[in-house]
Amino acid sequence: MTPYMLPEQAWLSSGAELCLLVHTEGIAFHPASRQFLLPAASAAKAIERELAQAQALCLIAYRGDESLVLLPAEHSDLPEGWQWLDLRSALALLNEEDGAIAGRAVQLKHWMDTSRYCGRCSSPTQAHQRERAYQCPECGFMQFPQFAPCVIGVVVDGDRVLLANGVKHKAGIYAALAGFIEAGETAEQAFVREVKEEVGVDICNLVYLGSQPWPFPGQLMLGFIADYAGGELNIDENEIVDAGWYSKHNLPQLPPEHTISRQLIDYALERLN
Repeated sequence: MTPYMLPEQAWLSSGAELCLLVHTEGIAFHPASRQFLLPAASAAKAIERELAQAQALCLIAYRGDESLVLLPAEHSDLPEGWQWLDLRSALALLNEEDGAIAGRAVQLKHWMDTSRYCGRCSSPTQAHQRERAYQCPECGFMQFPQFAPCVIGVVVDGDRVLLANGVKHKAGIYAALAGFIEAGETAEQAFVREVKEEVGVDICNLVYLGSQPWPFPGQLMLGFIADYAGGELNIDENEIVDAGWYSKHNLPQLPPEHTISRQLIDYALERLN
């Protein structure tokens, strides 16, 4: 697809209640002013028309009457001084509403990129005219946006919590334990299994606390708190770099506050004996 070149007058600073401009790699950001680049409503509608003519499923979400525009991956033209900020970094700066919209857009872009061919017969798919879906013109199979359900949680033992530095975490970051739900499992069964597999301990008294969409590339995190029920720490080195028990007075470096991992940790710490 040929990148749509935005006219200069289309850009506004983040003071307006409009929508984020994102693409598959990130969000437009101005480091000096710490502002996010937002298209005016008229410009957003123009972009929508251009992308629709190119048969691209790029209109992602709305806030009120404003369009959220998702540019093609190859788009790179930005006004002077602006750059693409990766989504993970941007989520730490965005408010909850904008972060949710940006995350949804990037998840849908990932779905668009991975739904170009039918999963049943391998024929090229086409954007559905009414549904947010791709449909195979040969066999009729429809591919809707998908996400993977995951469990995440904090294990508590008296005045301490169990935290781990995973192989995918930044060095020094200790977070809640997490993993994917397997076919046929409940969320509770999955968390019991993940804790046992990753750090070797048993848990009980699971309580569900909440969820968070996680667009890396597309998960729904289901959050728990649970009690320690026995066993010695024995980490799975394929998943975990280090794990340990921590009190509220002796904590390692924790995840950012906007993550459900940090929110579960904070919740558990507030209730320690």
